[in-house]
Amino acid sequence: MTVARMKKVDIYAHGSLRHRLIEALHDQGKLHVDNLHERISDECPGLLEEEVLDNRELTVQISKAAFLDKFMDEHATEKPGFIQSLFKEKFEVTSEEYYSVQESLDFEVLYKQCESLDAGLFRVRERLKHIGDLGKELEHWRAMTLPLKEVTSTRATWIVLGKVPVRKVDDLRHALDEATPLVHLSEISVDVLNARIMVVCHREASEEVEEILSAYDFNPVELVEVDRLPAEEIAALEEEEKGLREEEEGYLAKAEELSLMRPRVVLYHEYLVNERSKREVVSEFAHTESAFAVEGWIKESDQEAVRELLDSVSGELVEAEFSDPLPDEKPPTATEQPTWRRPVWLLTRLYGYPDYREFDPTLAITPFFILFFGMCLGDFGYGVALCLICWQLRKRLVVSPKVKEFLKLLIYVGIATSVFGILGGSYFGIEFESLPGFLQKIAVLLPIESEELSVGSPYPFLLLALALGVFQLMVGYVMELVDNVRNGRVMDAIYDQVSMLGLVIGLGVLVVGKVLEIGAITWIGLVFVVVSVLLTIATGGRESESIFGRVANGVFALYSNITGFFGDTLSYVRLFALGMATMLVAMVVNEIGKQLLGIPVLGYVLLAMIVVGGHTFNLGISFIGAFVHPLRLQYVEFFSKFYDNGAKPYDPFRIFSKKLIFKDREYLF
Repeated sequence: MTVARMKKVDIYAHGSLRHRLIEALHDQGKLHVDNLHERISDECPGLLEEEVLDNRELTVQISKAAFLDKFMDEHATEKPGFIQSLFKEKFEVTSEEYYSVQESLDFEVLYKQCESLDAGLFRVRERLKHIGDLGKELEHWRAMTLPLKEVTSTRATWIVLGKVPVRKVDDLRHALDEATPLVHLSEISVDVLNARIMVVCHREASEEVEEILSAYDFNPVELVEVDRLPAEEIAALEEEEKGLREEEEGYLAKAEELSLMRPRVVLYHEYLVNERSKREVVSEFAHTESAFAVEGWIKESDQEAVRELLDSVSGELVEAEFSDPLPDEKPPTATEQPTWRRPVWLLTRLYGYPDYREFDPTLAITPFFILFFGMCLGDFGYGVALCLICWQLRKRLVVSPKVKEFLKLLIYVGIATSVFGILGGSYFGIEFESLPGFLQKIAVLLPIESEELSVGSPYPFLLLALALGVFQLMVGYVMELVDNVRNGRVMDAIYDQVSMLGLVIGLGVLVVGKVLEIGAITWIGLVFVVVSVLLTIATGGRESESIFGRVANGVFALYSNITGFFGDTLSYVRLFALGMATMLVAMVVNEIGKQLLGIPVLGYVLLAMIVVGGHTFNLGISFIGAFVHPLRLQYVEFFSKFYDNGAKPYDPFRIFSKKLIFKDREYLF
């Protein structure tokens, strides 16, 4: 059992010590704070109302820091590589840097500089966008010999500029000439789709002309009135754009220079967020006029450290009581994982935290998950590649301890993959007959028959998968049995787990006796089976009030147990199937590559591309299956036998950060 023993802590202190106590507890990071005010407010009417500190100014500062972080990230000169960008960005710091950042960073000056740069860049880019759009449109009217300001209707004439589909220009011209002699159409420019035209007509014919234009899909264009010719205006815009580009480059150079301070800005942002959490935790305290109380949980191993901390704050004005959790209390769950098991704890935590009075299943799933993954991927070359890739990522990337532990887990399963690759005779899909003799001899789980060497059979591999499945399911029943006994539910353990274990063991002994043709063993197995069946029928429906209901529910429980067990066992066949699939696809990739060798010179290039690309693809796809399916076996088949998740995790009041990695603080697992 790796669920840590917890102690309940009740702290009573004078109001003058509140700030010092909060600072000390936050820095130590060992107390999980409960909302005491909410729990006892109805029981103690003399308490003050919930205290909520004004965080508006601090929230504004956090927003400013978030803006700086985003602004500097956008203009940083050094961008993370492709692999690093796949992970959440992290910055390594020390506690000293964290606590001194407020004094070492001239935040307001930096914020004003970046705000001014951001405003300048916005202004310049908006103007550049306007110039670009205007210049693009004016380019179509470059041939005009009048300033745009003079192209306007008068008392006697109506003038309109616009565009019309190229294919309709001649028809439109003909329609206008037919309609009235008081109109003139000038074609200014033509592109692939549209023609830009200017239509001038007498006021008397304007309505008729407008109807004709509409019938031929004419779209009027509104242009800015300028005093210059379009060609002159375009030249002026190009000159203005050149100046704006230089101004933009100046802003960007300054922004890139300031972006070098981003790590400190991120640190300051996280510092402010933690300062706000210190203020918010006050609302969970219980207050009187002169004192306050804090309630929470710590790990039993941290009791002395917390006591010493409270004494250091002020031994006379602080009182602390430590007590064991009551039977009806549900402390938060903390686990104490040894270093080698921490990677697998990530899988347990992904499913849910164990109850405080329950077993942590991490130790139980560690060998099974690693073995199952190795069986599914099952190639020596793939295993070595996975180990090397993850080892290099752990060494080179700046990532959270959680990600580093996950990469360590992949190294574990990579080793298992290599082992099963050796036992299965799989080395990047190379034909078994081509392997050295000593590698052929140790391939005791070769799942593909070799007619040339008269070796290999899928049955040992299949039987191994089923045997491991049966063994893991029995481990699950045993863990639930022990948990029931430990918590005083002895009869439940006998009725549910002992009966099921007796049935499985009895069937196994019965089969062994039949195979070996030993009557005594057969009879022992039969006795186990009969007793277990009768026990299940008699107790499976014990919650029913009538005898008939108990028997009927008992028979149904027996049916459910048997079918459920065999169904769960068959789920482990997927280990065999995925292992076979990985090996066969690798062999197919090699076979395709061989077919290309007949092409002179180019064949070797294509062979290398097919082999490298094909095996990379196979490794990626098979990796997903080798991770997901063994994990499903743990969550669905194994955990369903004994594990009740959903407990509240131990989350102490501490420095919390999304982007910082403290080099001098232990990561909380």
